[in-house]
Amino acid sequence: MGTISDEVRKWLEFLAKALGILLYRIAGIREKNPDDGYKEVKQYFNEECDIDLDYILSLNNDQMLKYLKEKRFNHIHLENFAAILFEMNDFVKQNENRINVLEKAKFIFNELSKKDKAYSIERENKIKKIETVIKSLQNI
Repeated sequence: MGTISDEVRKWLEFLAKALGILLYRIAGIREKNPDDGYKEVKQYFNEECDIDLDYILSLNNDQMLKYLKEKRFNHIHLENFAAILFEMNDFVKQNENRINVLEKAKFIFNELSKKDKAYSIERENKIKKIETVIKSLQNI
């Protein structure tokens, strides 16, 4: 089995830290300035992770997952990214766009569940919450 280069290892560590920081910052954004929340999250992804959030959201689910893996997202990064999508969905103005964000989070969580050897109650609860929010948005 090959070893990971120092450069790749540093990127993976940075990405994990950046995603963790963003999850933390979303709570602050929600309290202080929710109207600019999407813009702030998008800017953070672009500046800190070199990831275009609008581009990711325009992809179909399989393309999105492929793109994130090309950006070297591992299992933990994908879990955090899906959590970020779920947490930031209320920053998105239009219901159809919110549903798209939530569907992408749900897709990632489902893919992780399929590949994970251990059952995650927390992940399953997130999937159920996402489904509930999607249903409520569809009824508006």
